[in-house]
Amino acid sequence: MTIQKGPKPNEVANNATPVVKTEGANKEGASAIDPMLEFFSIQSDASNVPWTPPSVGAPYSTEMLPPGLEAVLFLKQEIVAGQASASNSVSALSSWWSSVYPSSKTSGTGGLPEFGFVATDAFNTVAVGWYPGASVGTYHNVLRWSRKDPGPLSSMLNDFESWKSNTLDVGSKKYRYWTKDSEGRSYAVVTDDFSSKAEDQVKRLTIGPLELLKPMFESEGKSGPLRRQLDSLLQSTDSRADVTFLAAPSFLFGDGKEWLGEHSGKVRDAMREIVDDRVQALLCRVHFEPEFYVEYRTFGNDLQSASRDAVDLRKKLAEAADTVESQLTAQPAATYWRPIANRFPQMLRALHKYSRSGAEDGQVVFNAYLPKESAVNLAIGSWMALQVGSDVALSGAGKSKTGSEKPTTTTTAPKTASKSIDDLLATKVKLRIEQESLEVVLQAIATELKESQSADTEPIPMAINGTAFQKDGITRNQQIRNFDYSDTPVRDLLTALVRRANPVTTVQNPNEKDQKVVWLLLDDPSSPTKKKLELTTRAWAEGNNATLPKEFELPNP
Repeated sequence: MTIQKGPKPNEVANNATPVVKTEGANKEGASAIDPMLEFFSIQSDASNVPWTPPSVGAPYSTEMLPPGLEAVLFLKQEIVAGQASASNSVSALSSWWSSVYPSSKTSGTGGLPEFGFVATDAFNTVAVGWYPGASVGTYHNVLRWSRKDPGPLSSMLNDFESWKSNTLDVGSKKYRYWTKDSEGRSYAVVTDDFSSKAEDQVKRLTIGPLELLKPMFESEGKSGPLRRQLDSLLQSTDSRADVTFLAAPSFLFGDGKEWLGEHSGKVRDAMREIVDDRVQALLCRVHFEPEFYVEYRTFGNDLQSASRDAVDLRKKLAEAADTVESQLTAQPAATYWRPIANRFPQMLRALHKYSRSGAEDGQVVFNAYLPKESAVNLAIGSWMALQVGSDVALSGAGKSKTGSEKPTTTTTAPKTASKSIDDLLATKVKLRIEQESLEVVLQAIATELKESQSADTEPIPMAINGTAFQKDGITRNQQIRNFDYSDTPVRDLLTALVRRANPVTTVQNPNEKDQKVVWLLLDDPSSPTKKKLELTTRAWAEGNNATLPKEFELPNP
């Protein structure tokens, strides 16, 4: 990968600056060199390649986090605690974030009650993990706390007397964990040796629902499997970064869609401008000192388009500044944020000017350096722009490239006749996926069906019944390979998909009893007059008296 180390905003513009390239710089027998050169080699300056990152530290690990991770946020201790010793930028950002998500007895720091259970100043880093919940559209959090030097468990948990010691036998081994109930929910704590008593020395502890933590006893906290794309981006993380966020977009738009509480919808709308259906994983990394550095990576299912997508990403940023400026001219911002709003387009232009983008091993890489003070201004400005919604949009939708409004007409398009569910399922589509998770393939089918219809056709929501899958021991994140169909009815695609997902591989026809995975049409509780489609199990369908599609009806005895 070719990257460069300047010119940054605070450097003299005409300084000669090195650029770096990742091509085996550390050869056998070579003398000691700058650790950066183990990953990058110097090349002349260029504007079409990413910047050199401020550090190349060890990547984060998922040890002491349960398997099935869909998103994770790594934070340094000063970010969580808002320490007085932190930089002005970090202190200001911590104070602002606390005003957005106020701490309380029930919500804790950042809206997570688990933060209130721990003496945060006793730890160096925290990892917040997100996992699919028992039902569609829900999720669970697991938090892993780490410190440099061991300390007694009793000093790490607030109100330690409220925690109860428990033991669990797994095979021939006995493990210890701690539990407490708070506000109607039950929480469990495990430590890095899975046997710690109150005064035992520990370096890491994990808090979350006991059912999620149980698989960790058998593996004794070793890293579990991740989605291929998430694992690839995890290897690009740097444990020296102040903030790192890694996620599967399908989770953020699916089961984790409410991960930011009341503000989630606005954030999702903004994300859709730069995260399309091809993006399978994303990573954001931030350093606040000595300069503000931000890095954004994505991993999609079309590796050949990474270079083109990197160029398009910077282009969207440039267009966003023009769009925001045009809208603020036409409709000035409200007085409560007008001083920031008036400068916000210039903030975006500065971010664009000092950003670079490129491709690395199929990943889109975008990064930028700005003065450290800009972190607070950009964060608050972007957040306020999201909150005002229609006043300022970051996308160019409805705009020409110059930011002017597209002309509108009063002509009303004739409405097409409403299509039945059977008509929609009979729609023929084309889909080609080399390798993705079951959930991603299902959403790809839903997207293909939606895009094949007119704008006034109601889409069919599609999701996986995670509870039913879990009861039958079926993983929703299993990989589907070489899923390639052309001119195929949607219902046939769905049937082919559940056959691929079926744990019994000897099934010849979907109407056999051993075809455990099925798809169903059910009433949509959010709109009783409409239907939704779920991937579930035959056992769940039978237990809930649900009508199976004809494909799965058992033959008469």
